[in-house]
Amino acid sequence: MKTQTRFPKYLLYILSMAPFFIILGLMSMDIPICFDNYAEFIGWKTLWHNTRVGFFIILGSVFVELVIYWMFQRVCKRCAGEASEKITVIKNQNFELMSFVTSIFLPLISFQYNQLSHWIVTAIIVCLIGYIFCHADAYYTNPTLALFRYRLYDVELDNQQANNSETRSITIIAQSVLMVGDKVRCVSMTDGVSYAKKV
Repeated sequence: MKTQTRFPKYLLYILSMAPFFIILGLMSMDIPICFDNYAEFIGWKTLWHNTRVGFFIILGSVFVELVIYWMFQRVCKRCAGEASEKITVIKNQNFELMSFVTSIFLPLISFQYNQLSHWIVTAIIVCLIGYIFCHADAYYTNPTLALFRYRLYDVELDNQQANNSETRSITIIAQSVLMVGDKVRCVSMTDGVSYAKKV
């Protein structure tokens, strides 16, 4: 029986939202662009005043995401099982990840972030989406995870080290390109979904 470690799935969701927060930072910057012959530079002081909020949002987001990425790798390394399992059947499922873009990102970036109320609504929506995705075990269906080299596979694994050979079918998230015959160690995050590390 595989022990489930649910904490990594929350880290994965936060990690997957990195591009969204960077886009928010860019959208909150007020940089006037004019190609008129009489256009003049507004000055560094005014430019900093118009972009400082977005700059700190982007800087903070990058820092938080690096910490989350490090935490996810550490947790998975600590919780990975000792026994390796051999991939006997594999199917690439990366195409399923694209549903996240149209269903989540596009509605959120359509907001106008020039009022405090819009930021509050966005924070509530992000938390609500996170709860729904993690509770429904859909946290891994996010294409932005590809930015961190995560790939999605449906596989059948054969545990050769068990007393009796056991085969199970699961969905795995991995940073390696996997093929039939590869051996992996898995961290079970929810029923049917695991993070796998190639050995």
